[in-house]
Amino acid sequence: MSQTQFDVVFLDCHLPDMNGLDLISQFSKISKIIVTTAHVNLAVVCFDIDEIIDYIVKPFEFPRFLRAVRRAISDLTPIQKDAEDKEVIYLKAGRTFARFIVSEILYVEAFGAYVKVYTTQGFTVINQRLAPLLKNELKSKRFIRVHKSFIINSDYLAKIDANKLFIGSTKIPIGITYRTAFTKYLQQAGIIDKDQKPKK
Repeated sequence: MSQTQFDVVFLDCHLPDMNGLDLISQFSKISKIIVTTAHVNLAVVCFDIDEIIDYIVKPFEFPRFLRAVRRAISDLTPIQKDAEDKEVIYLKAGRTFARFIVSEILYVEAFGAYVKVYTTQGFTVINQRLAPLLKNELKSKRFIRVHKSFIINSDYLAKIDANKLFIGSTKIPIGITYRTAFTKYLQQAGIIDKDQKPKK
């Protein structure tokens, strides 16, 4: 396989008699690898492997598949993508400042006068409210507010319905106030077609 050039490779982590991740060294370094897995906790492992550009949690629907493919063929240069995936922010957590890799943030949940920032490695309570966090620190187009209590990272969308979505296996409500803007966001991002709406 190392002599064959693939533009995009979809790789299942769990293959008969072997770990699919062990096959990565067999592919050309310029191949873009998208991992499919039933285990959301493998995200930490996947982000440590340079060749992997995305991973999709099974079962997944077509919008999430399409998102991964479009990410693979995006016009970002390797330098631009590397900078985006390694962007770091520091947020106040109690009396200290916690370090976050932006691309590893799954979603943010309001928690009274604070927020919980959920990442691929767990969650941290931050001394900040939802709205200013989205405006000032989470300015990347991958983040959008979908409910008065939730901001999500669209890169981790596993499933979308009319009233709820899933980040991995976590169910998050879509607020009525945010539904129209969220649908428009999905259409502009190419996650769903322009004339399409999330299924009821």
